[in-house]
Amino acid sequence: MCAVGDNTFRGFHRLRKDCPGAKKDFVRFFVDEQSHLIAVLSSVRTGDQLDKVSDRVGAGVRRRLSNVSPEQLKSYNKVRKPVDLYFEHLVAMALELDKAREFLMPLLFLPLDSQMLRHESLFSDEELVRHGLSRRSTYKDIKSKETYNALQKLLNHKARVVTAGWRRAFHRIYFDLLWGGRYRNRGGNLFETNP
Repeated sequence: MCAVGDNTFRGFHRLRKDCPGAKKDFVRFFVDEQSHLIAVLSSVRTGDQLDKVSDRVGAGVRRRLSNVSPEQLKSYNKVRKPVDLYFEHLVAMALELDKAREFLMPLLFLPLDSQMLRHESLFSDEELVRHGLSRRSTYKDIKSKETYNALQKLLNHKARVVTAGWRRAFHRIYFDLLWGGRYRNRGGNLFETNP
């Protein structure tokens, strides 16, 4: 099963319709780099380190995107969302990260897309407008690293509020369970709970 759905990859418009698109390049990158990424993720100790690793991976993927309109790559979150999804799935389910999982989970960034931006418990209308977004925005509309960082910071704050209210650790990545009502679905891993 894939960590990133076809609907995300459809957002990368192909230059040549008769050739493979972004999905092939993303998948090949993560297959080729799997051992290296596992080692790097095992050594990450802070959110800033994970952010830098994510940006390096995003730059590596961008270099491989051979059949994607350059216009499509101007948005920061266009590549970052799939990277965040891959890291979420690696950390949550890779056996090689069993020992690091508990430490890495609080550091993960929430993949930001239209479903997350529409969710009123995650972002108020005012918060979205402040960052040039709306309930109709999609993942490509988060154009800058600054906007991405500001939204992740808001999510961290909201996760701390949930932690305080429940008196149990709650991390921003757990908000991904809201995606497609995943928290209502039976299953023992992210793939099984997908809508």
